[in-house]
Parts: sequence; C-alpha cells; structure tokens
Amino acid sequence: MSKHGLFSFLADVSVDLVSLGEQLERNLFDDPHASLAKARVFGEELAKLIAAKEGRTRLVSATQYERLKALAQQGAITEEMRSHFDFVRTEGNKAVHNPKYESIEQALRAHRILYELSVWFMKQYVNPSFMHEGYVHPRPSWPESVSLDRIEEILEKALEKKLKQVMSTDPGATGTMEQESAIAGQANPAENKDKVAEGMKWLAKAAEAGDVWSMAELAYRKLTGKQVKQDVVEGEKWLRKASQAGDSWSMMELGYRLLVGDGLRQDAVEGEMWLRRSTEAEYPEAMRILGYRLLEGDGLQRNEAEGKRWIQQAAEKEEPIAMRILGYRLLHGVGYERDQAQGEFWLRKAAEAGEVIAMREYGYALIEGKVMAQDIAAGERWLTKAAEAGDAEAGQWLKKKKGGLWNLFRL
Repeated sequence: MSKHGLFSFLADVSVDLVSLGEQLERNLFDDPHASLAKARVFGEELAKLIAAKEGRTRLVSATQYERLKALAQQGAITEEMRSHFDFVRTEGNKAVHNPKYESIEQALRAHRILYELSVWFMKQYVNPSFMHEGYVHPRPSWPESVSLDRIEEILEKALEKKLKQVMSTDPGATGTMEQESAIAGQANPAENKDKVAEGMKWLAKAAEAGDVWSMAELAYRKLTGKQVKQDVVEGEKWLRKASQAGDSWSMMELGYRLLVGDGLRQDAVEGEMWLRRSTEAEYPEAMRILGYRLLEGDGLQRNEAEGKRWIQQAAEKEEPIAMRILGYRLLHGVGYERDQAQGEFWLRKAAEAGEVIAMREYGYALIEGKVMAQDIAAGERWLTKAAEAGDAEAGQWLKKKKGGLWNLFRL
C-alpha cells in the first residue's frame, strides 16, 4: 500500500479524494465513527465526479440520494453499484447523526466498497486499461487493537451477527441486513435478486421490532422503488412511523414531500409541521429547507426574519447549501444588509465544503473584484474546481478564457 493510502491512484483525478481516503484509513480502527463519516463524504464526491463525467451538471448540486437515483436511471451506474453507494451513504449518515454509532466491520465494508468503486471509475472514465495492485486491508495504527487475522473474520461474521440481532427482535438492530445481502451478491450477481428479497425481509423484521433507522430505510425503499416494487402507501406508513419515533431525517423527508406533494398528498400545513419538528431536532438540512422557503415565500407564508434565522443556524452547522445562500446574499446585499466580511467568510466555507455553485460564485467574485478584493489567479482556481466538479457555467467560462475571449465573456 502507498504511504499515501490505498486511494493514492486517484491523485491525478482528485487530491481531495486521496486526502479523504487517507483520513478514512487512519481512523478505521481507533475511530470507526469518524471513518464512516469520511466514507460518506468520499462516496458523495465520487458520485459527483461520475455525474460530471456523464455531463449531468445539475446532479452535482443535488442530494446524494437524488444523484444516485438519476445516475442509475440513465444507466451510468448499475443498481448493484447504487446499492453499494447507498450502503456507504446510510452508514455514514448514522455516524454523522449519532455520535455513539461506531462499527469497525461497517467501516471496513465501506472502505472496501469505495476502493472497488474508485477502481471502476478509473477504468470507466480515465484509463480503460488501468491496473492496480488489488485491495489491501488497512493495518491498525496500534497492532494489538485488531489483528490482521481478525479482519476477514469480522467481515465474514458481520451478516451473521446482524441476522441474529433481528431474529432475537433486538431493538438495537440497525437494519443493515439489506445492504449486507446486496453486497454479498457482488460475488455472484445472479443471486443478487434473491439476496435483496431476503435482505428486505430482515429489514422489515427490524422495522417491526421497533428499530427506527430500519423504519426510515424501509420507507425510502418503498417510496422510491429502490430494488423493490414501489409502494407509496406502505412507504408513507413507515415514513410516518419513523417520524413519530423522532427520526430527524424522516421528519424532514415527510415534511418536504407533504409540502411540495412529492409522492404524497400535498398538505402544506402538515408539511410545515414536520419540517419544524425536524429543525427543532437540529437537523441542518431541514433548517435550510424551512429557512429558504420562509425567506422566499415558496410554499409557506413568507417570513423573512424567521427564514434568515433558520438559514443562519443551518450555516453554523456547516450545511453547505445554507452556507452558500447566506454567503452570497450577504456579499451581494440580496435580501440582507451587505456585509463583505461575513459574506466572503460563508461563501468561502461553502466552496471549501465542496458546494459547486459556491465554488463558481466565489471564483467569479474574486475575478471581478467588485464585492471583494480582486484575485484573478485564485478566482480561476476556484472556477477550475467548479468545472472539474461538473459545473457547466464555470466550464464555459474557462473555455472562453482559453480562447482569449474571457474579458469579453465577463462583460
């Protein structure tokens, strides 16, 4: 393994992914919670690169769920690959939203998945003849913690452990049977359909046993038709159960779907209620959604003061889109009293967090030098990052610059 980690082969594609891979590996054994959180970010960034390569620039700024759904629908990734990406996403979400959640076996599984997906990306989009030395298990930073002989055993026993949890109706079961079954199908794709069906059976058992995360995952599967027959009625039932049990994501999802009528009967009043419950549980994405819709009067009665408050709180929790909205509006004085220092601070934080539109807007602001100090070289670097992440407008600007017409294009 390279001294820079197993993902060092991505250096020419994305230094950010190499860095995330290093952090993921460094934390695998002594802090699997942090490792899973980094794995989630890695998966999101890799999916953004796929979207950019496929020319689906709109997807770069979408949620990971929306991005994966669209990529699978257009055939850019297989449903099996989507299930692997989803495993990383859901395990990462659990780690992010539950400081006590940590699982070495799940972190190892996520690491292996991301390696295989990264190799596929290199072959698919960079070099069809790309070859790599093969997967190598990361080594513990303190060898006595987990012996290398135990790693394969951990992976092999993971599914058995989860099945026993659910069969005993353990309320602490995390509902990961579906993902484990889907991943196990990688070795023999012909068996994948049966394994998904078996996984869904155990997932349903975990939900019936009272596991809240399993309720939310079951709702997601039923509402979207992800690897199962779509059943909106059943999906809504489980989404409501998870919401009533206090799951922050479920309350946000139920609120949004009711507010806009996405798959459910539109009910703005109830939708607002669930969104507010999710914001009160300090779920950043819900804060941003509620704040923006109050700020714009989009589906809700306009309330600029409250909308600004929720956008601010979401930004302070480092929700990328909220940081971009706040930064842009403060920097340009859009609906806010102009504040250059704060505007620049938040827009840059959003850009540094990988929010593509923020990268572009921050780059433009640096180049134009109208609302902040001009720095053309730095601005071009940010526009290049945005273009590499799939932003068409930034890419068009760079093409104009290359052709010697960039000053004209800016007018």
